[in-house]
Amino acid sequence: MNNLLRSPYLREQRQFPWEDVKSLSNQMDQAYIDIANKVNLRTIGVYAVNNQVITGNKYYIQGSTQAQQSLRQIFVFTSTATITTNIDLTQVYQFNQGYGSYTDGTNWYGLIFGTNGGSINAQISFYIQPVTIAGRPNSQIVFIVNVNAPPLTYGSITLDWLAYF
Repeated sequence: MNNLLRSPYLREQRQFPWEDVKSLSNQMDQAYIDIANKVNLRTIGVYAVNNQVITGNKYYIQGSTQAQQSLRQIFVFTSTATITTNIDLTQVYQFNQGYGSYTDGTNWYGLIFGTNGGSINAQISFYIQPVTIAGRPNSQIVFIVNVNAPPLTYGSITLDWLAYF
């Protein structure tokens, strides 16, 4: 099994020496380092509105040996009008994921990170468009609403992107 497939897993068994305190101390130090390294390889489960958070996901772009982490933020909305986000496009390398849901007041529906090429029957989709707001690069979430889609009362979109650090 290659290193990328086994990297997030901890050893299932470890023998701690009981006769020598120095050896025990060394094993305990190594066990802590192993645990910290493996925990840090996991996705961070923090999702925030109005704040960018590090996802913990690592990406190796264009064969780079240095990992790049992605950022995540939730955007809440109450209509399908264009929503202006607070993401500085000069810092965005690429969007990795975009997903969300909304309600019509009764049922919940998924939102599709789609295309601006046209609507999808009975669905609401969205795309991200670069804009300039007050002379500063920014972006907008643009909704594409099919006429047969359930009406939107409120919902949220979660975006995950790579930034230039």
